[in-house]
Amino acid sequence: MNYDGSHVENQGSIGETSWQKKLRFLGAFVLVAGMLISASPVKAKTVTGSDLLYKCEDKKDFFNRGFCTGFINGAWEIITGNGLACSPKGSTLFQIKRIVIKYLKDHPERLHYIGAVLIHHALAHTFPCKR
Repeated sequence: MNYDGSHVENQGSIGETSWQKKLRFLGAFVLVAGMLISASPVKAKTVTGSDLLYKCEDKKDFFNRGFCTGFINGAWEIITGNGLACSPKGSTLFQIKRIVIKYLKDHPERLHYIGAVLIHHALAHTFPCKR
């Protein structure tokens, strides 16, 4: 429809206005860009014991301390939920976090290991399951 209200038949790409060409190009660009981005591999960084200890002890960055607490809590839930360690009833996240940090400090030779594995070592050593 023209500005005066009259209808214009679709003339295909030959009769496109410049803004229609730009819009079509933009749509094609967004589609191709989306396909390229979704095809790109995403590489996640593995959290080592060194990374975890740094984040747990960072006094300046609230986000790092929150990451530490959440990471330890998630690992604790999985480890105890699968019977790999048996923390006593009433154990608190604060207590578990202190156990993990102490373990990391006591074993600097292992800080290059994966953080979740070190949390497992700390909890399994401190709270072994009775078989």
